[in-house]
Amino acid sequence: MNRTFKRAVLLVCCLFLMTGCVRTSVLERLSLGVAVGYDRLPDNKMSVTTVTLASVPEAKEKRQVVSVEALTSKGARMAMNQQMARLLVSGQIRVILYNDKLAKEGVIDIADTLSRDPSYGDMIYLVVSDMSTRELLSFDYAEYPNIGLYLYGMIDQNVRNEWVPSCTVHEFRRDYYSIGKQPVLPIVARQNGKILIKSLALFRGGKMVGEATREQGSYLKLLLRERQPSQFEVVMPMDGMRKFIKKGETVHNKVNAVISNLSSSSSLKLVASSPLTFKVRIKMKAELQEISENYDFTDKEAIGNLQAELSKNMSAKLMEALHHFQKLDADVVGFGEVYRSSIRNSKLNPEVWQKLFTNARFDAQVEVNLIRTGTIE
Repeated sequence: MNRTFKRAVLLVCCLFLMTGCVRTSVLERLSLGVAVGYDRLPDNKMSVTTVTLASVPEAKEKRQVVSVEALTSKGARMAMNQQMARLLVSGQIRVILYNDKLAKEGVIDIADTLSRDPSYGDMIYLVVSDMSTRELLSFDYAEYPNIGLYLYGMIDQNVRNEWVPSCTVHEFRRDYYSIGKQPVLPIVARQNGKILIKSLALFRGGKMVGEATREQGSYLKLLLRERQPSQFEVVMPMDGMRKFIKKGETVHNKVNAVISNLSSSSSLKLVASSPLTFKVRIKMKAELQEISENYDFTDKEAIGNLQAELSKNMSAKLMEALHHFQKLDADVVGFGEVYRSSIRNSKLNPEVWQKLFTNARFDAQVEVNLIRTGTIE
């Protein structure tokens, strides 16, 4: 009994000692960074801009923006703390931006540094800015009390529901170090005092080599098997649709249709090694949301014709996207991973795959199955 009592007393004392060694952080004494921007400067320097979250909810100003010049990320944080009344911490960083000039020079060193810092985490979104990140983050946006939080919400919503592929630190590094796949990041821009996602930045060897449009990004995301884009707008020539346009209606040269993606699946398959040929297939169950002409759905062949026209024109757009990626030597789809898993002892390396990918051929098709047309049949 006496021995048990002594052990209990010793345990309590140890707990008190351990508690005294823990470094505590009081929220009111901290500046919580939510977004960081990097710009390239001469002499190997960087301009680093941080947007912080107001630690006091009643504060009139919902953000503070601090910019410094430094050689490293750590050096930038130390310089920022010299200007701040509260200790700057990075545990709430949600978005990291790179100026497009820096992205074209390469950003893997910064991404690796962030990955090694446990206070950042690997699930932060990486974004490219088409202008100085200092200008982008410092601008006084009337509609956004905190531009850092708004950027995160905008990117996250488009990753979850729309055309932007997921773009975290972890995914960027995974694709960079993969032999058969390259990273892709969203590009943001400021237009008329508002922020929007302009396009996608395509990378090769860790450097930005070009851009992809929203439409090309939608087809890319279908192939990446991530959360799928919710809607597609398809423009079809009138020739294949004229038969089913009701007589007496105004007829245009094009038919515009919007379909909702209910579910989809994709497959990539190596079908020949010489010449190198990949079979690309996308199957989509869709609902027709809108069509620009008065289409006669009472005709029993009308739905089948519309499905065929949607499939044909979406297949053409898919091929355009694949050829665009190929022209830039940016394998953002991951055909190299398919090749490496299909060819035994391929001994693939980035230089070899770049040459192979440049000359690859694609047999690409999209198959649309209209589940609902929005009409009462």
